[in-house]
Amino acid sequence: MTDDDGPPRELPPGIGYIWQRVADDLRERIEGGEWAYGDRLPSRDDLAHEYGCGERTVRRALAELPRHVTVVPAKGAYVTWTVHRQCT
Repeated sequence: MTDDDGPPRELPPGIGYIWQRVADDLRERIEGGEWAYGDRLPSRDDLAHEYGCGERTVRRALAELPRHVTVVPAKGAYVTWTVHRQCT
């Protein structure tokens, strides 16, 4: 990652903790298909840079997404959420 990656990602407006807003945005991005089941998310440092916050904020945000993300120590965070479609 370079310093010319642009401004931090715009978080949705609202009142509350930054980690909660980051978690909400990550959840929306996962559910929106930006990352598929099994994909490795960017590192906490990269996400912190992207959101313009601290690494601990990203760590807390990821901890709020146990149904969407599994964090494997020393390996990274992986998407574990999948869309369950109803059979017709």
